[in-house]
Amino acid sequence: MLKRRPTRSSPDLAERAQDALASDAPRASTPADAPSRSLADTLFRTFPGRLLVVSAAVKALAIAAQTVAPLPPALRVVNGAAGLGLLVAVVYFASRIVLGVKRRLLWRVRRKLILSYVFIGFVPTLLILGFFLFGGSLMFMNVSAYLFKDGYDDLVAQTQSLARETQVELDAPGARPQAVVARREA
Repeated sequence: MLKRRPTRSSPDLAERAQDALASDAPRASTPADAPSRSLADTLFRTFPGRLLVVSAAVKALAIAAQTVAPLPPALRVVNGAAGLGLLVAVVYFASRIVLGVKRRLLWRVRRKLILSYVFIGFVPTLLILGFFLFGGSLMFMNVSAYLFKDGYDDLVAQTQSLARETQVELDAPGARPQAVVARREA
């Protein structure tokens, strides 16, 4: 008698779909956080993994057959091809392991280099820019103050000169104050 699989309810499927979408959502990950495959997935679901397994199996069978009797020429060719396949697969996996270890180890160094760039390159640039802006504003304020004071001093000197001349005319005998003031205002 055949057993029927239990049907899944639609909320269960909806939850699985949401989980799948959430897992596909882009997120900032570091090389150290990169998902890794299990050993079985790597060996049986990738071409280099299958090549490694098949080559190792053929090589093991060839070695077992060689202990019983010498191999015929056709099997020696197959044994050589298996050896070559084994070499290619081992080189591939060794390079992947070396690159993975290098990536994990250098990620920490990369973060530290970025941080040192910020402190050695970017912060001093901001400080120099700040000093130039501060110096420019001080220069602007000093020039503005000088121009204002110079104009104010000229106005005071003109007013004092006008007051002295008016005083001299008023001190003259027979001077009429209203006529002197009217002449000075004009």
